[in-house]
Amino acid sequence: MPERIYEKDGWKLVVYVTNKGTRSQGIHGDLFHNGTPVSGKRGQTLTTPLGDVYYHGSEMERANLWDTTGWTISGKSGFFNLSTPPSESSGDEQASRPLEYGIG
Repeated sequence: MPERIYEKDGWKLVVYVTNKGTRSQGIHGDLFHNGTPVSGKRGQTLTTPLGDVYYHGSEMERANLWDTTGWTISGKSGFFNLSTPPSESSGDEQASRPLEYGIG
């Protein structure tokens, strides 16, 4: 089950916590554009309405169970560093930020 989902203008980043609650806890992010998965190459950066997203490599490429894999915002590790959800703002300010769903 996803930990967080960020969506904006046809882009969606789904963030998972892997091995949650263990010493091997890590982060994995899946990126979609108009419902289609976006594949990447390790070290690749894309500019999206969510912000710049960075591909850390696949789960098969990780060296440790706790390594960050898949896509995250701005090359940072996991949802802890992703944009925070808008507080009770309105109008254009809120529309300019990605929509965030906290699942877990």
